[in-house]
Amino acid sequence: MKKVAQVQIMCAQHQELRDVAQKYRHALAQARPEPQALADCRWRLMRLITGHIAYENAHLYPALPECGARAEALGKEMAAELGQLTAQLHAHVREWTAERIAADWSGYRAAAEALIVALTKRIDREEQELYPLLTFARAA
Repeated sequence: MKKVAQVQIMCAQHQELRDVAQKYRHALAQARPEPQALADCRWRLMRLITGHIAYENAHLYPALPECGARAEALGKEMAAELGQLTAQLHAHVREWTAERIAADWSGYRAAAEALIVALTKRIDREEQELYPLLTFARAA
């Protein structure tokens, strides 16, 4: 598959993640938690993130070394950061049970918003810094 097509797929995945993050923010804006809406957003977000990470691991990171030393170095840096973000996501889901969310809605809202901000920044950084290195490298 051509690198440009891979970048298009990853950007489409990013848009799906942004859409779910918007729905998640809407659920977080409610005065009281709506357990089913939250569960749906959390499940969908984790499913999309897991799929996106798998796609990047299969297509993005292995292609970066042939795009030059800068691309390879940035890829290694961002892969390590992605590991940290993934750990944060899993910890968030593990620590914020339905019972804890109900007991500390304002705390959950703040924690979830911080996670959405981190995810959004990551998406933006990939699209602004990493994907162009793949797109403008010689065609594969």
